[in-house]
Amino acid sequence: MDNYFQSKQFRELLQRYEKAAQTGDGGFFDADELSDLAEYYHHQGKDIITKQLLERAIYTFPGSTMPLVLMSRLALTNEFSDLEAPEYYLDQIIDKSDLEYFYAKVEIKIARKELEEANFMIEEKMEEVDASDIDDFALDVALIFGDYDEFDYADHWLQLVSDTSLSDYKELKGRILVSKGLYQESEALFNELIDSDPYSAPYWNRLAMTQFMENKIHDSITSSEYSIAINPNDTEATLNKANGLYYLGNYEEAQKYYQRYGELDTTSETAELFQALCLLNMGCWEEALPHLEHAAEKAEKCQNVRGQHEVYMEMAFAYSHLGRMQESLQCLEKLLRLKTVDANELLVIKGHVYLENNHYTEAIECFKQALYDSQLDPFILFKMAVSVFDCGYLGMAKNVLQVLFNRTSDEWTDGYAYMARCCYELGEKEECRKYLAIAVEKNPDEASSMFADLYPEDATPADYLKTDPAPHKKKV
Repeated sequence: MDNYFQSKQFRELLQRYEKAAQTGDGGFFDADELSDLAEYYHHQGKDIITKQLLERAIYTFPGSTMPLVLMSRLALTNEFSDLEAPEYYLDQIIDKSDLEYFYAKVEIKIARKELEEANFMIEEKMEEVDASDIDDFALDVALIFGDYDEFDYADHWLQLVSDTSLSDYKELKGRILVSKGLYQESEALFNELIDSDPYSAPYWNRLAMTQFMENKIHDSITSSEYSIAINPNDTEATLNKANGLYYLGNYEEAQKYYQRYGELDTTSETAELFQALCLLNMGCWEEALPHLEHAAEKAEKCQNVRGQHEVYMEMAFAYSHLGRMQESLQCLEKLLRLKTVDANELLVIKGHVYLENNHYTEAIECFKQALYDSQLDPFILFKMAVSVFDCGYLGMAKNVLQVLFNRTSDEWTDGYAYMARCCYELGEKEECRKYLAIAVEKNPDEASSMFADLYPEDATPADYLKTDPAPHKKKV
């Protein structure tokens, strides 16, 4: 469908619709045309227009399959509180023998995580499918599973497709390979698709995402730029480029692209949240707060629990850093009500807020309670060590980390770079080298995070052991 949106046929349809909308005469469009337009605007994140188009199609062509299927799908996403349940729209379809009706019923099951029931429905239905149509049927259901990132089921049905030259087959196969961590194989498939259709923005977006996962960040940004050149209003490409810039630490440029993403997708909290994170990384705490507050409003409006969790967490730390302790604690209360954070981890964060705002006694009580209730769980010990480190209590951080290391096996990888940095800040050179060597071996990402500022920009964690770090440069 994405490729269809770039076709001459669809562009002419879109121009005809937009011209009719501007003049106010409405124009005439059949059910399939209205459905195609609705699906296009849905891809653009303009679901109010999507809903209007589908309502028009359902009113003008009652019982028509595709408008009702798409309205059911829109209801499934819970974007509009005034919509009926998805099944309400499917019940109105006249031709219930249409495969699109069946696919919509399956999609409802998959969206609700009733995966075995969905799979059983498909297996039963396949017995009715002509042998000549098995490829199409298997590919269709594999794509539906893929739409919901259920890649094990998608892979099962994709293996029944004999024509592996189909572009939809290759695209889904590429996504499945990414889910298995087989990034090079996935990248090769998406490059193959681009060779056959170099003006397909969706293929460039898939390639960009694969390259990002493969840690080829510069390549990922370049692929996103190709996609943006094809379609300057491509939300996925804009977000991909923003994420690449953010990963590289180019926060100023990343913020511009997150802002642009927010202009293209006005409903998501992601743009506001990551604009805030860019500003926080640049030390602009006050400027970040309005973005966090807007992100919270959007996440609450959409009832996005995961989004609320991320926003409240960042807001708690931002308010705390700015000395607005009560507002920070209110954010933690909201997190507690969401039940998305372990109670002991939340106690550690609460202790951090108290400690950062010089309420030492209350902080220690929170830390002690978390350690007692978790029975000195290594994860909680590590979180506590990071917290007191960030608040500048290096001696305390060292003590907590030592307890952590005494309670963990050789497989444990976290905290050694923090211990090394504590030793560095305290002037304990030999101890610093000892723990830095362990960190470089066990957790090079953490080593880079804690020591990159002390070495040349192009130095890798392995290089850290070849020379001593720069002369003392206080980090905390």
